[in-house]
Amino acid sequence: MPVGGELEALEFYRSRLDAEGNVRPWDVDDLAEFAGHGDPFAGRVAPGDRPTLSFQLEVPEEPVVWIGAEPAEVYAWSMALEQSLRLWGLGPGDTLALFDYGSSPLVLLSSSAYLPYLGQGAAQRLGVTTVCSDGVANAADRMAETVEMLDPAAIVLRAELVVPLAGALRRRGVRLRCRWVALCCSEGAPRRVEAHACEQALQVPTRRVLRADAAFVLAPECPTCDRFHLDSDLYRLETVQGAVTVTTLFARRCPSHRYLLGAAGADSPGCPAAPGSWRVRWD
Repeated sequence: MPVGGELEALEFYRSRLDAEGNVRPWDVDDLAEFAGHGDPFAGRVAPGDRPTLSFQLEVPEEPVVWIGAEPAEVYAWSMALEQSLRLWGLGPGDTLALFDYGSSPLVLLSSSAYLPYLGQGAAQRLGVTTVCSDGVANAADRMAETVEMLDPAAIVLRAELVVPLAGALRRRGVRLRCRWVALCCSEGAPRRVEAHACEQALQVPTRRVLRADAAFVLAPECPTCDRFHLDSDLYRLETVQGAVTVTTLFARRCPSHRYLLGAAGADSPGCPAAPGSWRVRWD
């Protein structure tokens, strides 16, 4: 894992290291500042280096910011999604409907049909079949048709699509029978009030997803403790000057040290569902 002198070779981190080699926390706005000077990787990839896989972040829209990774790192990222689906009870024979952008890690990491470098995606490894419809409001009727025909066990849904999907289901006379809806957004997690509104509109239990794509972070809201779980084999959580930060342990080609998790709060590990996982609050 790059630390101290190794991070000094990367322009983004060079100015963020203190005398002891500790990284000053950062977020996507800091990346945008670097990317705006002509480096789409925002100084987190060594000069002249070209990762095997590159992903454009949804946030910010301008300037464009990319992250890079090798296949083994992307596989590790997909383990976070696999653990999420397992925590939420999906398994062999289930169908998962993904109503999100095709570039979302929730889609890309689920199946090798979307990202062949995975070999097998997170859902495939659990024996779960995935179907994807682009996560835009004008595709709500197609989403409702998918639900009617496939009767999925669960749905991943962008927060802004709750109202359009609910309307499309009403028009078709379709009632959701899935076990849960996982609500997501481009950065951070939907607010708890949004999850409650989703439950009211769709009449199914709703869980949230915490995303920080710039740091390869993906964490599920646990149905046991209502906190987001981050696997300690994949991530390290720290509180730095009162702010919660995450370091992604598998990210080497595009290192992610002490990314600020916005409005998050940290709780001690100890949930019965995953005793060793870091736990994060997000209201």
